[in-house]
Amino acid sequence: MGVLYRIEKGDIRKLSYSTYNLPKRLKLLEMRLDYLYENIEEAIFSMSQNYKIKNFNLAFIELLDYSKEELIGMSIFNILAEEDRLRIRYVLLNNIRMSTIETSLKFLCKNGSIKKLSVTIKQIAFNDIEFIIKNNDMLEENFKLEQYIKNIENRLNELATYDKLKTDFFTNISHELRTPLNVILGVIQLHESNYSLGDNGLTNSNKYIKIMKQNCYRLLRLINNLIDITKIDAGYYSLNKKSCNIVSIVEDITISVVDYVRSKGIEIVFDTEIEEKIVACDPDKIERIVMNLLSNAIKFTPPGGSINVDIFDKGDKIIISVKDSGIGIPEDKLLDVFNRYIQVGANCYNSVHGSGIGLSLVKSLIEMHGGTISLKSEVGMGSEFIVELPCECNSEGNYEYKDTRFISEKIESINIEFSDIYS
Repeated sequence: MGVLYRIEKGDIRKLSYSTYNLPKRLKLLEMRLDYLYENIEEAIFSMSQNYKIKNFNLAFIELLDYSKEELIGMSIFNILAEEDRLRIRYVLLNNIRMSTIETSLKFLCKNGSIKKLSVTIKQIAFNDIEFIIKNNDMLEENFKLEQYIKNIENRLNELATYDKLKTDFFTNISHELRTPLNVILGVIQLHESNYSLGDNGLTNSNKYIKIMKQNCYRLLRLINNLIDITKIDAGYYSLNKKSCNIVSIVEDITISVVDYVRSKGIEIVFDTEIEEKIVACDPDKIERIVMNLLSNAIKFTPPGGSINVDIFDKGDKIIISVKDSGIGIPEDKLLDVFNRYIQVGANCYNSVHGSGIGLSLVKSLIEMHGGTISLKSEVGMGSEFIVELPCECNSEGNYEYKDTRFISEKIESINIEFSDIYS
């Protein structure tokens, strides 16, 4: 005599066929199948012909972490990665009636994660399609995913370590280069001083010394910029702000370069709306900013041109404008001007030199002051760099800016800043 099983509180009890009539036997069979379907280890779900999820077991719920209510009637395409949606549609339309299909699919979990799993697909009653997912593959893929994430984390840690080593290296190598360069420059200056006492056969010697000296200045300027850029990137760069008259600072810097600019056949004019505007700034860094902008203007302004330095008072901010009548910058290059290591004007004049660091450094120094820099330019019509600085004062009171350097030191500072300008 055959037997059936009845489920009671999780237990399956043996029953005799003779005990129940046929409808009851069928009901017991259905209950048995439901129990097996619900508790099987593999994740199983079926869908109707319109791609809607119809039935599923507990393992499938746990696999994707959706609730029963969310899964019922959900489109299968909502739980498949985008690249698998078209593929599964093609597979189902063309192959499902021919045979059982073994493939792999990427399933989207509720938390956004993706699990790539092996799947058996086959047609069942009423033209529904059943998917059986192999759990051992799921465990393997989860392990692979964890290993992949761990590898990424290790790689990121390696990159962070490398980035710090790179920053330390550039800082150290820059200092190592600058020290001997200063020694060379001092020897050349001494040599120049000694030979200036006589004129016998010194014409070419003085010429070569001048060339060496200018290139030493140029290297020194480049190394100074590299050191400062490295410090800014590493977060070690700081400003020494004082409340001082920004108008006086910019005017003194402009006046100090008048002779140099005019020696290049270029006229320079300073103008201001106000005689005094007290702002919190680092005078040395403001000098660096203005000198760099002037150097840029000189490089791209041919003899006979002009440079205008203007100051405008806008109440809560001060505007410093450095405008030249030079060659200008193409419109498609305007956004590249402040990008590090890009030297936009190099293709315009063969005589133009530069590292492409200067304007990037200027932008960083201005932003450290809480300001902004912008550019207006047109080819053949010149360029205008516009610096906006906030008019803020600190609690230390006003500081009277005075350039106490000797004339020779001022000239040397100009020579360093303008060292990549060649006649």
